[in-house]
Amino acid sequence: MLKLQITSIEPTTEENIEILAALFSSFDVDGIEILEHGLAVFLSDELFTTGEFKSALEEWQSIQPFTYDWEELPNINWNKEWESHFDPVFVEDFLTIKADFHEIEPNTKYTITINPKMSFGTGHHATTWMMSKVMEQLNFKDKKVLDAGSGTGVLAILAKVLGANDIVAFDNDPWCYENALENVQINDASTIQLIEGSLEAVKDEDFDIILANINRNFIVEHGHELIHKLNTDGLLVISGFLNQDVKLILDYFHKLNMVAQYLLTKDNWSCVILKKW
Repeated sequence: MLKLQITSIEPTTEENIEILAALFSSFDVDGIEILEHGLAVFLSDELFTTGEFKSALEEWQSIQPFTYDWEELPNINWNKEWESHFDPVFVEDFLTIKADFHEIEPNTKYTITINPKMSFGTGHHATTWMMSKVMEQLNFKDKKVLDAGSGTGVLAILAKVLGANDIVAFDNDPWCYENALENVQINDASTIQLIEGSLEAVKDEDFDIILANINRNFIVEHGHELIHKLNTDGLLVISGFLNQDVKLILDYFHKLNMVAQYLLTKDNWSCVILKKW
């Protein structure tokens, strides 16, 4: 595994660091750590040497100047190292997301146990926190739900906790898929149908609620496919994009006869509920 250290971002602002983090997350990186004056990106040697990734780096540097260097990481248990810094997450008084090694007594309405193993979706990132918060407002009782890009499976599990009875979750990352399998077992949610693959692998349609906490590129490339899988009165809940991209996202979905019902922002990230009109 390699560690890319992104520094000398011009100008070095929290917003620019978040933008670069979002760009790197569009690739199959193993992890991203936001630092005070930059960020660290963990990725495989194979990804780093691909022409597509190299071209993306050059393009991003031409738009947002930054420098980077890299180092080979020693062969240690990075997952265990990461777990040691994994704190519980509290979504106000609604939800606690914790690992099984946390010895706490949550005082929130619901508790989900997630052993993350470096998969995306622990609740620490603003987008997962917002998706969880928005889900508090929705009626999941006996609903059919799709979790697109499920990561740890936390949103699919939360949908189950909130009463959904037919849940499909997919992720094309084998690591995430294996992690989600473990997490649904831990939370007695094994009725969730987990798929290792892309959206094309989901054959079901007529979902009542689709949850898509991925990234801007996926949303604008596959939004029409997600809508096709949504029933007439269904809701599409999306996040994974920055506040500056909200207009682009809303304009895109407006052309697909979708209108925003609700918008939530946190730490320069946005979450939107959309419905057909």
